[in-house]
Amino acid sequence: MVAEAFVSGVYRCIASSSVGKDELDMPFYITVLEAPVLLQNLSDCSVNISSSVTLSCRAHGVPRPFITWYKDQHTLLQGSGIVIAQGGENLHIDRITVEDQGLYTCQATNERGSAESSAYIWVHSKDPLTNSNCGINSTLSPLSFYNHPRWSSIFGHVGACG
Repeated sequence: MVAEAFVSGVYRCIASSSVGKDELDMPFYITVLEAPVLLQNLSDCSVNISSSVTLSCRAHGVPRPFITWYKDQHTLLQGSGIVIAQGGENLHIDRITVEDQGLYTCQATNERGSAESSAYIWVHSKDPLTNSNCGINSTLSPLSFYNHPRWSSIFGHVGACG
């Protein structure tokens, strides 16, 4: 049986006989469970060594999903330079190192199911071609790379097809 939210309310039971009548009001509440849904997927990004990175994993579900973070398929725990905040929704890596490079996954779970998203973080030495706006589709496109002044003298101007 699938419960609908609109059946919640106060129900009245009425019993009557030749002797009399009795009534009882009883509240009845239904919570419709919803599997987690991620409100935005993670995006791959390239960052400079020693920069800071924040990944966000916002999810909706009933009951509220529990967020777990993984790096290279191992549970990620809060520690030196790693902060998991806002109920697990945000993962902040301070002073990122080459060892922090890898595949990051957020998983939202509740009793109805789970949803996950992954992104790869590449860590580079300081380079004008990278930035640390992870999670916002910030990795430079191939066209941006080839048309960058540093490389355009080698590759020439590369245009988009269309």
